[in-house]
Amino acid sequence: DRLRQALGLAAGTPLVLYHGALVPGRGLAELAAAMGQPGLEAAHLVYLGWGTSEPEVAALVAAPATAGRLHHLPPVPPDELLPWVASADVVAVTIQPDTLNHRLSTPNKLWEALAAGVPVLASDFPAMRHIVLDDPAGPLGAVCDPTDPRAIAAALAGLLARPPAERDALRARCHQAATERWNWETEGGRLLALYDDLLRDATRSTGDEVTAGAAAGTGRQRATFLLPGTGSHDSRTRRIAAGLAGRGHAVTVIASSMAGAG
Repeated sequence: DRLRQALGLAAGTPLVLYHGALVPGRGLAELAAAMGQPGLEAAHLVYLGWGTSEPEVAALVAAPATAGRLHHLPPVPPDELLPWVASADVVAVTIQPDTLNHRLSTPNKLWEALAAGVPVLASDFPAMRHIVLDDPAGPLGAVCDPTDPRAIAAALAGLLARPPAERDALRARCHQAATERWNWETEGGRLLALYDDLLRDATRSTGDEVTAGAAAGTGRQRATFLLPGTGSHDSRTRRIAAGLAGRGHAVTVIASSMAGAG
């Protein structure tokens, strides 16, 4: 129960978690507004992470309207993340529909919630709706209009108000889905095979004799990842890069040397 212990909250306090980058487009203010809606008076919201929107989050946490029920904690290392996530009752993935990338996305926090056995409140976008509502073990939570605090609040209240036995069964379904389908061991091989195909296509199109052996599966190709930050909490890139390197490709990751650098 790491989150409640870190915040000094009583065991059993209803807890909603947003974890990840604190940046625009993630529904940070909408989540805060939802916590002021009827039905969530006993619930607390935790922002776990860092980013350019930290001043906004600090103002949201300090606002008197939610009576100290909003909290901010610093990020934790990827290898320690899941036990923290598992402390929550619901993980909020309220990314906003302001770009095509957002509308098509399946953010890391979605998969991390399922891996920790925590139900998800996700934006009602096609890919996330398919995972949360249409999974064979599902539903794995709920979806909502992420731009409407009232819709967010209603969905959260519906998940938090379930009887204990139903909440336990929902958590078990989330963990089952992560164990059987939504995990790196199952999906990673498909992704790395796609990278292999792309690298072979690049060799054919450039006629690069030095790396031509890679097209036949006997040599290495070069792959470079350019990250906008330090990458210290980017578990997805770490796994992809390590997987490619394990297949014999030459992988370079370029990242900032200091937190907050461009």
